[in-house]
Amino acid sequence: MRIFYSLDTNDDSKITFRDFNKSNLKDALFQVSVEEDINKVKDFFSYEHFYVIYCKFWELDSDHDFLLSKEDFSKYEGYTLCKKAVERIFMQIPRKFKSKMKDTMCFEDFLAFIISEEDKTTDIAIKYWFSILDLDQNDIIGPHEMEYFYEEQLTRLEFLNHEPILFGDILCQINDIFKPAKEGNYSIEILKSHREFCPLFFNSLVNLNKFVAFEQRDVMAIKHDLLDNPNMNDWDRFVQTEYARLSMEDENNEDVVFSYLE
Repeated sequence: MRIFYSLDTNDDSKITFRDFNKSNLKDALFQVSVEEDINKVKDFFSYEHFYVIYCKFWELDSDHDFLLSKEDFSKYEGYTLCKKAVERIFMQIPRKFKSKMKDTMCFEDFLAFIISEEDKTTDIAIKYWFSILDLDQNDIIGPHEMEYFYEEQLTRLEFLNHEPILFGDILCQINDIFKPAKEGNYSIEILKSHREFCPLFFNSLVNLNKFVAFEQRDVMAIKHDLLDNPNMNDWDRFVQTEYARLSMEDENNEDVVFSYLE
């Protein structure tokens, strides 16, 4: 699933030789053949990556039927995604679901979502979120589309007693960063040319927790993390944090069991 997410550029469950040849899959296969620790192979084969994706899916799958309803999925990271984005995902706008059950997301669908969600700097992720925001499908995200999504963010900020940030201020900030030829109009090429800022662009419109975290960010802490892990991308950092959390939870659960037995 991870290989097809990265290499199946036409999203037709096929990998062309051209896409295979352009990818780093060959290098990863050679690395797997000589590396004793599978977790050192970050691309495609890391057990830690699989474990985090599986556990995040399992946490949402309340009835454990290995399918996520829209209600299940909405709970991701404490309802961090706006409802409008969730609706678009379940309309299968960014990616057709592999699930055979109507109105449900299977594990493969969730894998495509979570990798695109946690690292919004890749071409695949940028295309995923761009299609969600491009309501009229004219290959431009304009101010009316941005405001359509942001109005839900603003309502939620006010509900949580956060100081509201006006849409005009957000638009001004984004214009200053991306400098589009026409203010407020963003093509996918413009976003890709400033991909390091794409998480800010998308999160400000669809992800409340990450948007708030950015507004309250500790710049020095961010710089320190980047210096400590210069070769890690956003996905690797997410997995590292989540794997540590899940491992700690497992240890605590074991301690509780042993205490009970004693």
